[in-house]
Amino acid sequence: SNTDESLIYVAAQSEICFFKPDELAKLSYHSLSKDLPEEHRNFDEVWKVFKGSNEVYFCTFSKIFVYYQNQLADVISIPESLDFFFINNRLYAQTIAEGFQILFNGDLNEISSLQLNRTETVIATIKDSENAVLFITNKGRAISSSGGLKFDIGSQDNFKITLNITKAVRLSTGNIAIGTEQHGLIIIDEEGNIISHLTKNRGIDSKTIVTMLEDLDGNLWVARNNGISVVELGIPFSYIDEDFNLPGSGYDAYSDSKNLYL
Repeated sequence: SNTDESLIYVAAQSEICFFKPDELAKLSYHSLSKDLPEEHRNFDEVWKVFKGSNEVYFCTFSKIFVYYQNQLADVISIPESLDFFFINNRLYAQTIAEGFQILFNGDLNEISSLQLNRTETVIATIKDSENAVLFITNKGRAISSSGGLKFDIGSQDNFKITLNITKAVRLSTGNIAIGTEQHGLIIIDEEGNIISHLTKNRGIDSKTIVTMLEDLDGNLWVARNNGISVVELGIPFSYIDEDFNLPGSGYDAYSDSKNLYL
C-alpha cells in the first residue's frame, strides 16, 4: 500500500484533512484543502472518505478529490451525487442525473446492467461468497455484478410487503442484516431467504432502522429513530415471548426439520 496506515483521513465541512500520530500517539492535524488549486477550493460538505490500496477518495456533492501519497492526483466532477460506495477497491457513485456509476480510469461510467427502476436507488454494496458484488436497492432487490437479479425480499410468498430499505450490512456469519423504514430489522441469507424478522412489539422497540454495526462478538448494534438497541446475534439462544405472539408460560418444545412446536 502507498497510503500510510497510521493516518486518519477525515471528511468535514468544506475541509479535507488527516490526523497523524507522533511517537507518543498524540494526533496532529494536517489540512489538505489549503493546497488545493484556487478553482477547486469552493466545495461544501465532504460526505465520505474511502481509502484504497494506493489512493484516498474524498467525496462531495459535486466533486471527487483523489489523493496519492497525500498529493492531489485528480479532481472528478460529478452531477449532484446522492451517495458513494467503495468495494473491491472500486468507487461507485449514486447520482440524480446519471444513475449508478463506477469510477474507472478517472471517468464515471453508468452501470447499465443494473437496470434500476425509476424509484430505486442503491443503498448498499456487499460482496457475496463468490466475490461478486451485490447491489442492494431501497426496494429490497439485490442485483449481482455477475449478472441478473439475485433476490427480491419483498416478493417472497410468505413476505409480500412494500419495503423501503435504509441500510444493509454483511454479517460475519455470511448472512445479511437489512434495516427498513417501516418494517424493522430483517436478517436474510445470501440467497435472500428470511431467517429472522424483528420489529416493534416483536423483539425491537421501533419499526424504523437508521443504521447498523456488527461488533467483534457478532452482536448487531442498531440505531433506531428513537434510540439504540443491541441484537445479540452472537449468542446461540432465542428469547420467545409475548412480543412474538406467544402468551403464557412454556412447558415443553419439539423441533423437526422445518418447525418449532411449543
